[in-house]
Amino acid sequence: MEWVIIMNYLVSSTYNINYYEYNDLELNFMKKTYEIGMAYPFKWYEFINKIIGNHKTTYFKDTTMIVTLIELELGQVKILFEILKEYLKLKLIKKILYKREFIIVHFHTLKTKEVFEQTNFWQSVFCYFTIKEYYPSLDVNLRGVINQNNHKELVDLIINTTNEIYLINSTTPLLDSYPDTKKAMIVYDMPRNMRIPSDNKIIKFSFDVSTLLFNFERVIDYVDTLVHLDNK
Repeated sequence: MEWVIIMNYLVSSTYNINYYEYNDLELNFMKKTYEIGMAYPFKWYEFINKIIGNHKTTYFKDTTMIVTLIELELGQVKILFEILKEYLKLKLIKKILYKREFIIVHFHTLKTKEVFEQTNFWQSVFCYFTIKEYYPSLDVNLRGVINQNNHKELVDLIINTTNEIYLINSTTPLLDSYPDTKKAMIVYDMPRNMRIPSDNKIIKFSFDVSTLLFNFERVIDYVDTLVHLDNK
């Protein structure tokens, strides 16, 4: 099977993928997310899952996030402010307002807010920057929409090698079949209600870079060749 890349599209005879386009601010926001998470994995996990990921405490609308501080423990409030200030001091967050027991965070764009709002999307962000750093020859894209027979699916990571395309998600499993592709699911904590189709390989997420790269290499066979070429 043959495919071609036309601007931000990957086109085959049976489907196409429309890659997301990110501006510099959005990419810097995601890069900062990666840096914070890898530097402070325990704080990040508490922040993204127990604070931001708690529907009792956090509400999203448009480019705004509202957190109810009264629902949080003192240690969680400290973590919340520490992490948000990391973004704010680089102007990656538009502004933060305090109103009684609420904190209101205004993002610059929907794509930056999506990193906090979309469950587990941060794992794809981490994997994207890890791959970009350690496998610079690998053609990897963050987020796209697959269109096949007028049916669409969202894909979190697209890795395009000479022989095959790897479609990798961390948010929801891919359900459709696509010729000459391999599908995988990034998993850290497996949700009890999530059913992953048998044709989706599992990539175990880890904050340890060596472990994460090893887990990717078990799925993406072409990586071994690229590691050799990149380190020549």
